[in-house]
Amino acid sequence: MEFDDILPKLGQFGRYQKFVYFMLCIPASLPAVFLTFNQVFMSATPEHWCEIPELKDTNMTLQQRLNLSISRQFRSL
Repeated sequence: MEFDDILPKLGQFGRYQKFVYFMLCIPASLPAVFLTFNQVFMSATPEHWCEIPELKDTNMTLQQRLNLSISRQFRSL
């Protein structure tokens, strides 16, 4: 007797097989979800700068204030 002959007697794909399938697939797919949505949080770099109160009330455009307030030198920690 071969394995293929036993399968029709046991049942092809019942409740237990579905349960085992989903219990194996759901935990395996959760890390894939985190990797997929990781691009949303890691790819974009928002523009940010320090607000200097002394420059706020001057007659400068936003771009001029940004040019004065953003450091142009790279400093490593």
